[in-house]
Amino acid sequence: MLYIFRVDTGCMITLEMNLALETVAQLKKAVETTWGIPEEKQVLLISGGESLEPDERVCKYTAGSSDTNPIFLFSMASIESNTPPTSTIESHTERDLQPEVESSLNLPDTHNTVAVRATLAQEYVKVSREQARVCESQIHDQHLQHQGWAAALANLEDSVVALEKRHSKFKDTYSAYLDKREHYREVIDTFDDDLHVLSKIPVLPSLLDEEDSGHGSNGVSTDGSRPPSGMFVGGKNKTLLDWISQAGNNSLEQVADSCYRSLEQLDQTL
Repeated sequence: MLYIFRVDTGCMITLEMNLALETVAQLKKAVETTWGIPEEKQVLLISGGESLEPDERVCKYTAGSSDTNPIFLFSMASIESNTPPTSTIESHTERDLQPEVESSLNLPDTHNTVAVRATLAQEYVKVSREQARVCESQIHDQHLQHQGWAAALANLEDSVVALEKRHSKFKDTYSAYLDKREHYREVIDTFDDDLHVLSKIPVLPSLLDEEDSGHGSNGVSTDGSRPPSGMFVGGKNKTLLDWISQAGNNSLEQVADSCYRSLEQLDQTL
């Protein structure tokens, strides 16, 4: 069986073990079917705080195979609700043996009295064992809740560390950008001159595939037709600017315009 412990209510459910071979996303669908918690409101963690990623297989994570090391489930819908979740503590109705005890005390000293009192003693043993079982179950659930919240705190700590690393890297990158910002502006301001130079540089036919150029080295197309106007001008192949424009999704003018707008926005004040 696959064991999943719902931390906010303190209860354990079991699912078919074959779900361990499925993805975490499919496990969440099974949990939604069982408990009615929407997939997007489920947070699945293992001891130590690692989060289960939707595209990974459940068996990748070393949890869920026993009730002492389950997968911890948090319901964001329950946590975000104004109404606290309902506890699932096992209720147990005990048999009241006190009237029978008092009645047995009034019995005469006979063999039957011994039998009745021995039966009552056995009933007390059964009740005490059941009480011990319920207590052990509640202690176990409390222990798992403690582990679950500890996993949540560990996950938050890992998230904070990761965020601090990203923040530090971003600050360094942005500082380096600001140091070179004026240089980048100069590049963009003179970009029209660069485009003019690129439009004058021919691409040698030997550097182009036939599919790229559509023509042999003599200026005749591979299907025997003459090249379209602009592909060869004055016996020259297309220019480097033509080749770059053909290879990219956006024209160089669009790229330069996007860079210019970004440079204007990403300044020291921002």
